[in-house]
Amino acid sequence: MVRASLSRSPILRGLLVWSATAFAFVLITASLIGLVVEGPHGLWSAVIAAVVGLLFPAMTIVAIVVAARWSATSRYAAIFFGVFMIVILLKIVVFLGALTAIFVIPWIVTGVVYGVLVVTAVASLVVDVRIVSRIRVRHSAYEGADPADPRGGEIPS
Repeated sequence: MVRASLSRSPILRGLLVWSATAFAFVLITASLIGLVVEGPHGLWSAVIAAVVGLLFPAMTIVAIVVAARWSATSRYAAIFFGVFMIVILLKIVVFLGALTAIFVIPWIVTGVVYGVLVVTAVASLVVDVRIVSRIRVRHSAYEGADPADPRGGEIPS
């Protein structure tokens, strides 16, 4: 089977750069706000929540790598869409699971954790939309198909 050339490196590089930038901004800002508002417990609550929030862009990177395995197939667009829908649902589950797991720690400041997790989830979605909107996915199994072709754009045998 011959694989179609799909250059994932610009996509992944962009995703990594934007995710790292968003993570660093959220980590520094949330840590400072947590320290000012709640002291050392607020600082560490913000750090833990920001690290857990890093899972969101990591899941997107995994989704791109997994979906790209089918880039040579005619169903690539559907598979790509399906993988991303599954990842979005997993992000919701991870978000709720993280809230449940972290809130049982006695010294955690729940307001700081919740705020940082919400901000990291939103930042991750913004990065996802920015990167995914720039991905070009072919829309035809046979790119040479002419819609005006009397055969209906079928792949010649």
